[in-house]
Amino acid sequence: MHDVARASGIMRTGPVGKSTSGLIRARAFEKFLATIMADDPFCFTVRPPDRESDDLAVDALRKAERMLAAWRRGPAPLPGQINWPEDDPNLVREDCPAFAGWHSGGSKVYPLCKANGRHPDLFRLGGVFNDYGLTSCARCSWNLRFPSGE
Repeated sequence: MHDVARASGIMRTGPVGKSTSGLIRARAFEKFLATIMADDPFCFTVRPPDRESDDLAVDALRKAERMLAAWRRGPAPLPGQINWPEDDPNLVREDCPAFAGWHSGGSKVYPLCKANGRHPDLFRLGGVFNDYGLTSCARCSWNLRFPSGE
């Protein structure tokens, strides 16, 4: 994001003591966020780029490129309402490259996702729970891009 902010021109740098610091004006940052979120509500959600790859860096670079392209088109207001998909907590896409499998923790079995950060409670179970988070397939951009059965 540092490189995106610098490339977009919203971040200015200057000397602070013996180091260099970046400064982004709040109004410029607000316009930037509104513009990129209006273009892609999932712009901060990094997911596998396709069915064969689990390289999250590819998706991050593509999203950074799209953020800059949206900003170059000009500021846009944030839409008043973003229509998120219906949240189905039981939906688990085992065909997703980020699916980390089912894992036992305590007395339950949990589906985990490599693209989600660790869960605020489950990380205490250690092991794989310290690395991955619970699946959130219903609200995931990968699930919306590659519907089940295609």
